[in-house]
Amino acid sequence: MMEAPTSSSRRRRTANALLILAWICLSLWLTELSVALVRSVYQTPACSHDHDDTASAVERTIHTTTYLRNDTGTSTAADPLVVSRLAHANVTVIPIRRRIYTCGYEEPPKVAANTIFSDFEHGGGLHTWLYKKIREPLQPQDVLVYGMHKKCGWIGKKSSTELLKNFPGKILYMNGESWGNIQDWSPTTNERLYQLGPYIEQQVWQQHTMQLYFLVMAFFMLPEEKQQWILDPALKPHNTGRHNAVAYFTSNCVPFRQEAATAIAKVIPVHYTRGCPLEEVENTVKHTRKDDQDANGGPFTNDALFHNYTFCLVMENKNYPGYITEKILNAFLGGCIPIYYGTTEIFDIFHKDSFVFYDIDNPQPALQQLARLQSSQRAYRRMLHKSPILASPSVIEEYFSLSDDIGGGKLKQRIRDMMDIRDD
Repeated sequence: MMEAPTSSSRRRRTANALLILAWICLSLWLTELSVALVRSVYQTPACSHDHDDTASAVERTIHTTTYLRNDTGTSTAADPLVVSRLAHANVTVIPIRRRIYTCGYEEPPKVAANTIFSDFEHGGGLHTWLYKKIREPLQPQDVLVYGMHKKCGWIGKKSSTELLKNFPGKILYMNGESWGNIQDWSPTTNERLYQLGPYIEQQVWQQHTMQLYFLVMAFFMLPEEKQQWILDPALKPHNTGRHNAVAYFTSNCVPFRQEAATAIAKVIPVHYTRGCPLEEVENTVKHTRKDDQDANGGPFTNDALFHNYTFCLVMENKNYPGYITEKILNAFLGGCIPIYYGTTEIFDIFHKDSFVFYDIDNPQPALQQLARLQSSQRAYRRMLHKSPILASPSVIEEYFSLSDDIGGGKLKQRIRDMMDIRDD
């Protein structure tokens, strides 16, 4: 049988209960005091001119990219003036993390994540985020980079409406092709949609688009050791000279490419792969190495094959403003002299004496130049060793400054300014 509690034990229990109640009341009072303090800061009148220099400095340095948690637990952009007053009142403001997500064609978004948005936390692929059991909610300060011409996870690949509906932040399209621009998918502008790629002529989209050559995206896909030659001409690769011939390695047999290869074969031997055969053309040889499939393996596989050739035929699929791909980059990497066709904007990047421009509408000047280079080792070596290879000293800053350590990151900053993304 349990003994009845004594009067002393009852007094101890009562005292403990009173202590607990007092602690709870004190906690509630402190909480209300903190809330009142924050509210008073929010309701403070506009800053007067007699604020000290420290408060003014805080106001100048805190930007709209600082986010606060609101009462519902979601993040909202904080007014910089409010943030500065909180800081002045010694209230700690912790910014919400900004995340970068990717989808679609993989390589360009990876470049953007590692350069333009290097200060963002990598959220991974949008499709990966979708299937995580535990995941951070998507936020308005997040950015989605969409590599165009491939499905964007569960959303598909042709609906900006679906992207806007499912992703609350800003969306950056990256286009490496001469077709399928953003205005084809979204005829009217949206403040959250942007695009990098070939130039878009429609006036309505000018403030939300910026020209970025795929050549530049391709440059940043290279390992660092393969980037140095464009920054230092002394490191430019040179071919072995094993084959005194033109390497014609492609799988897209555009008619004008075949016609150009046929015409060039009358001046210099042409080696081709099984992708675009030239069996009926004199002075041509089929490339039969076991690894010749590398020529059709995508960007940056051709440079190893080009390394044994004196010339490389690298023609774009079409002549389109802003459309410069990795093809000429591969030729320079391989150490051969490029025979190039595409937009004449190429002369804004590479010096006209570092490659042969083949105009399909007027091929005779290029064919005569190739004949001179083939017959004169001195002329050939002068072009092969041309330095500088770039059109002007400002090329790096103008076209390749996608990261902070190249050209001061000026191109990166222009893109972020277009998207109204401030530094932390």
